[in-house]
Amino acid sequence: MSVLAACAAMFWMPAAAMAAGQGDSVSRDGLVLSWEASESPEAAADRRIADQSNQGNDGTLLRNTTIKTGPPRLEFDGKGAVIAARPLRPERLTMAALFRVDRTSGPLQLIVTTHAPPVRTMAKAVPGNSRQWFLQIRGEPPQADGYLGFLELGIFGEDGRWHSLMSETRIAKGWHHALGTFDGKRLRFFLDGVEQSRAKSSPAGVYPGHVHRPPDELVNLFAVGSNSFRNSNGFEGAVAVARLYDRALGDDEIRGNFTYAKTLFPGVARQTPRSRPV
Repeated sequence: MSVLAACAAMFWMPAAAMAAGQGDSVSRDGLVLSWEASESPEAAADRRIADQSNQGNDGTLLRNTTIKTGPPRLEFDGKGAVIAARPLRPERLTMAALFRVDRTSGPLQLIVTTHAPPVRTMAKAVPGNSRQWFLQIRGEPPQADGYLGFLELGIFGEDGRWHSLMSETRIAKGWHHALGTFDGKRLRFFLDGVEQSRAKSSPAGVYPGHVHRPPDELVNLFAVGSNSFRNSNGFEGAVAVARLYDRALGDDEIRGNFTYAKTLFPGVARQTPRSRPV
């Protein structure tokens, strides 16, 4: 067993050991996708992960992605991804992930992103692009600045620009919980229960508008792990939970998501210096 796997086992609380109802801390209002790694052998055999939002948007494991147990998680080696069955185009959103970082230097790593469908039918050329959102660890290439190794959350606006916030410090190896919201006016970003406000431009996180909604001919699928197998931007680590809402969660709901993450991995709260809890 690797050192990281051993640490995960130390900090993981099996579902059977959790008190009944602890999952109730996670709001389901506006939930359009919810993937939680399962210990079910059927999930590993089918190479699919069920969508627990009841929206029928199951995930398909691609390439080297595997489902592991003890704790339940999706393992990524930089050459795999999980993609949704159907595209999602919320104008406002909340995106959350419980994940383990194995690499903090080198090329960019995409944790949550969008990925082209296995087959795309192009009836005609259309203007625009497929960009929507990302949760990433900044790296070189393609970045070459003072923020390498920082966790960054971004949305692509209808104004044709990325709007993003970064962690206050470089991400550490180990388990983390990240959550971002956009309410049509402001982007917010939380790492391990602490609001983050670092940005490369000001005013930080302010954007009155909507998340870009690509046309049918260009829209991609919600994904974790990679946006393409043609580059080196794949994630190296693990994902236990990934969620998407079509609205911005409030402070109590944000706390509820982090509380649930801590029931799965109590050690996640110790990963980041805490100064401004939500």
